[in-house]
Order: sequence, then C-alpha cells, then structure tokens
Amino acid sequence: MTGADQKTIGALLIRAGAACHHWHDRHARNLQPQRIQVDEFWAFIYAKEAQRDSLRRVYDQAGDIWTFCAVDPDSKFVISWLVGDRDRYHATQIMEDVASRIVDKVQLTTDMLSAYADAVERAFGCEVDYGQVVKNYTKPDPNLPPPRASSGFLLQIAKKSIFGTPDRDFISTSIVERLNASTRQHLKRVARATLAFSKKRTNYEASVDLHYTFYNLCRIHGSLRVTPAMAAGVTNHVWEPMDIVLYMESIPR
Repeated sequence: MTGADQKTIGALLIRAGAACHHWHDRHARNLQPQRIQVDEFWAFIYAKEAQRDSLRRVYDQAGDIWTFCAVDPDSKFVISWLVGDRDRYHATQIMEDVASRIVDKVQLTTDMLSAYADAVERAFGCEVDYGQVVKNYTKPDPNLPPPRASSGFLLQIAKKSIFGTPDRDFISTSIVERLNASTRQHLKRVARATLAFSKKRTNYEASVDLHYTFYNLCRIHGSLRVTPAMAAGVTNHVWEPMDIVLYMESIPR
C-alpha cells in the first residue's frame, strides 16, 4: 500500500507506540476521577497457550497475554493500561500506576480476581473505597448448545464491599467491560478468533499503546460529544493522528 518495506512500517509503528506511551506517562497526571473501574482481557502472542510447549523452541514468548486497563466511567478516559500476565505482580503494577496518577480518594471496582485485593491495599492503603463484582457461573448443560464463553453460563452477579465504604450503586465493571468490547472490535490483534494476531510481544504492546491513545485523544465519544481526554481535562482539543506523529518526531531517539 505504501511502497515501503514491511519491516520499516513495523519499526515506525513501534516508535509511534513508544511515543504514545511517553505522552500518556507525562500528561495523564493529577487526575480527579470519582470512580475507577479496572479489568483485564485475554489475547495471545504467536500461538495460544495450548500450543505453547510445542512452539517454545521457535519463539519463547508464545502463549497467552493479558491486558489490564483502568477507566474513569464518567469521562471514559483510560487512566492506565498494562500488558503482562494475569498474576499478583502485574495486578499490583497496574494499581500502583493508577494510584500515582490520581490526587483524590476514589471508589474502585474490579472483578473477583484474587490478586486484586492485595494489589489495591498495597497501592492505595486505606485511601480508597473498594468493591468487587462477583459473577457466578453454572456448568453448561450437556443437553444444551455450548456457551460462547468457556466459563459457562452466567448464573448470578453480586456486589461485594472489600474495604472502605463503597457506594453499592456504583460497584460495577460495565464501563470497562464495554471498553474491552470496543477494543476487540477496533484492534483485531485481540479479537478472540483472528488471523491478525501479533507474532511478537513488542508489536502487541505498541498496538495497545496506539489504540488507547487514539481512543483517549482522537476519538469523539458518542455520549460525551468530546474525546475522553477532553472530558477528563487532560487536553483542550481533539487530536488528529498527525499530532501523534509530530509528537513522535519531537522525542529524541
């Protein structure tokens, strides 16, 4: 399409992803959200986990990958994101990054991943109202069509206060789950069934950086009529993709 070599385009996109990460790390600070929702979604690098052992000699980073993201449900601004494993270490990393970017006490909601409670306490201490959404699933009936999700049929959703005094009306992960759905629609690398999966983790991380930066700065949200970054007070205008390119060129290599 461009007449340029594929490796050249790939290297440029990695640079652009690094520039997006650099901009967000510098400017997404001193935020004042009232509520934050955190969730994680699955993808894979090169091959799914079931085929990882047979491909380890080919590429040692092959297998499942998880992307954590934290969003302000009011401004829809993606406060933080992190690519890694679905474990205690990366849960703590995302929570500490979120805590470093906000200035006031917030209400935080996650799902029931066991690593979150300890991660939230380490990152926020007692300066947070924290609740969890607990989803109970039933085993699929062998006489019925199989569910699309491997976890089974959703049976019940409960709200649980972990510490602090969270408002139960706002213990929810609906906004961040909707964000994850949008991400899967717009970023084909993370679609559940795709031929556009990433072959290298570096490429995956760059694409995630580009996606969330475009979502925050360039995409006008339908219900807000402004970009999430404008609603959050991070910028005062709608960015164009060329603005990201110009910022990339302003950073010393």
